[in-house]
Amino acid sequence: MKKTWIAVLLSFFLPGFGHFYLGKVKKGFILLSSYLLSSLLLTLLIGIIPLMFIWIYSMLDSYKLVDAVNSEINQTRIT
Repeated sequence: MKKTWIAVLLSFFLPGFGHFYLGKVKKGFILLSSYLLSSLLLTLLIGIIPLMFIWIYSMLDSYKLVDAVNSEINQTRIT
């Protein structure tokens, strides 16, 4: 069983890491790449809005995905 607080905490420190923890590698990679690109754009002062959006979205999405991932784990154990 995956823990909600771990997924959110990982996403807090680095967007995408919570998704890696949940096994959603593709989505985690997209979020991490987008976050890093936005970080680079901060030097041009145009990356702050996307950076904040990606950071918050990553935490909220990790929080929501935990139940779905745990359901998948339980279904796998049953069959």
